[in-house]
Amino acid sequence: MPEKNRYQPRTIHIFTEKFTEGEWHYFRVQKILEIPGEDFYYLLESSKGNRMLMPLNYYKHYGIEPGNKIKCRIDKINCSGKIFLEPEHPNLANGSRYDFMISGKEQFTDRKGRLQTCYCLKLPEGMQANAILNENISLPVPIHIKATLIRIRKGILILSEIEVINNC
Repeated sequence: MPEKNRYQPRTIHIFTEKFTEGEWHYFRVQKILEIPGEDFYYLLESSKGNRMLMPLNYYKHYGIEPGNKIKCRIDKINCSGKIFLEPEHPNLANGSRYDFMISGKEQFTDRKGRLQTCYCLKLPEGMQANAILNENISLPVPIHIKATLIRIRKGILILSEIEVINNC
């Protein structure tokens, strides 16, 4: 008997529109709004008129402006039906290899109590980004690496297949 996949992507229907985790959808950025006592958000509208909020803070370096049409992955749908969106990075693609210069690092404890290291990267286009390594290694700073981008979550790059490039 074949092994069952324990994780089934969640799907939610909002009026006549269906959203499933992992799918990509286009949204029009309507405006930036502030929710008092919280933070700033992008107000997005789907092709069928459904509106959603996406935190501005994670993506402020993406160059997203009101009036833009952006492509977002349905990253997660939680048990109460809240949809979390991850916009397509303006210059990087999942599954591709890139050269990065690591210019700094900082350690933090994640919500599961694990110690994580977040690296500050200089991207080839002159942008900056934060990254987490999918491998259990620690790198010195500064260092030049080549790595595969496997995913982006909340604007943080998740890298694997790390290769240190001659740092002389």
